[in-house]
Amino acid sequence: MIIQSVLSYLFILVSFIFILNMPINLTGHVINTTFTSGNIFFGILFLAFGLALLLIHQEGGLEENLAQTTKKSGRVIDKPRDLLYIARKMKYVLKDPAREGIPVYDSSGKNFITNIPLHKVTVRTSKDIIRDLAEGKSSLNRRNYS
Repeated sequence: MIIQSVLSYLFILVSFIFILNMPINLTGHVINTTFTSGNIFFGILFLAFGLALLLIHQEGGLEENLAQTTKKSGRVIDKPRDLLYIARKMKYVLKDPAREGIPVYDSSGKNFITNIPLHKVTVRTSKDIIRDLAEGKSSLNRRNYS
């Protein structure tokens, strides 16, 4: 995230350098002989990319709920390593591994959300874990598994 912010400011700075470095000589002619459209084009291009990156960074467009995005895509994650990555990215607390797997708690570390097994998981288990991570609450007491 810091790299994206620095890159957006760097693009904006480079755009100002391109735009301000453009030579303008007023000769009285209708057409300026020293005008180069490349500098202004690249300046506007860098400014647009810099502002787009800055807006995406401030809106949090790239840091959306990763589990919710995975749930919407319908993708099946069968590797525990990938499920742990999603839990870490969402800033959940991972406790010490037990026999059943690694327990996942909310960011306060008090409320249990789910358990990520240490072995390859089935399709149903993967969808249940992703649903629990997306909602941020456990589905152990639920009767309606939809």
